Amino acid sequence: MSVLAFVWGFAEGTVFFLLPDTLLTATALGSLRKALRQSCWALGGALLAGGMMFAFARRDPSAARSLVLQVPFVRAAMVDRADADFQRSGALAVVSGPARGIPYKVYAVRAPENSVRVVPFLLASVPARFLRFLLMVAVARGVSGLLGPARRRAAWVLWATLWALGYGFYWTGVVL
Repeated sequence: MSVLAFVWGFAEGTVFFLLPDTLLTATALGSLRKALRQSCWALGGALLAGGMMFAFARRDPSAARSLVLQVPFVRAAMVDRADADFQRSGALAVVSGPARGIPYKVYAVRAPENSVRVVPFLLASVPARFLRFLLMVAVARGVSGLLGPARRRAAWVLWATLWALGYGFYWTGVVL
C-alpha cells in the first residue's frame, strides 16, 4: 500500500484529480501507523511530481500551463490566483493555496514563471502537502476511535459519504 500512496501522491501532483488523502484516510480507519507511513510515501510522490512539473514549466511554461488546465476541475482562474499568491508570498504561496482549493500542480507549473526557485518551492511543498495529509489522517483515525471496532462498518459508510460529499461540493463549486 505504501507504493500505492507514492504513486497516488505523484499522480495527483501531475494530472490526476483525486487526492491521496482518500487512500490515507481509508487506511487510518484501521491503522494510524500504516496511514502515517503512507503519508510519508505520498509526500515523496508529491515532491517528485512537484519537482518534475516545476522542471517542465521552466522548460516550456506554455505547455505546462496547458497541461494542468486539461486536468478535470482545474480552471484558468486558479492559475491567475496562484500567480497573485506567488507575487505576494513567494514560495510560501504553495502552503496556503491548497486550503483554498487550488491544486498543488498549479503552483508547481506557475512557480518558475513567478521567479520562485526550485529549492524554496520544494521546501515549502513539504508543509503544504504533509500537514494536510496528517490532519486528514488524524481526523479519520479520531472518528474511527470514537465509533470503535463494533461500528467499523459505520466508519466506512461515513468515510465514503464524506468523501463523496466533499468531492461533490468541491467539483460543483469549481465547475459553477
